[in-house]
Amino acid sequence: MKNIITAIVFIALCTMALADGGYNHTNRFINKVIVDSTTSLILQLDFESFRGKPIDSFLVKLPQNYSSIRMYGAGVKGPLNLTIKYPNGNFIFVYVQRPICCVSNPGARPSQWSLNEFKMEKADDITLYDGVACLKGCHPDTEYN
Repeated sequence: MKNIITAIVFIALCTMALADGGYNHTNRFINKVIVDSTTSLILQLDFESFRGKPIDSFLVKLPQNYSSIRMYGAGVKGPLNLTIKYPNGNFIFVYVQRPICCVSNPGARPSQWSLNEFKMEKADDITLYDGVACLKGCHPDTEYN
């Protein structure tokens, strides 16, 4: 009976250690960033290769299980970025430097912006965030106007 309890405790401790990222060389628990399959697929994309190309060419390469997709912008200039949110908490921001899709309708409210037109805009920058930190495409010195 004592051997069974010892074995159960040993298995439980091993399971807890593995679930928390395992042990490092000093036998302390370490935290590892857990990358799920959706994040892994996004990280494999070369964001730079989509710069100057229509946003739609990037969207077709993304995992399609996103929970929302919205445009954000700056008043009469129209939308300046597309924000794609995933259920795992990841966000992708696709920025446009000089939007042209809403020039035909200056002063349009965000509810009047056309997502289909905005998909034809040329991507200037793409970043991936995990809800806290930037994971890919990070350019802290870039300003978008």
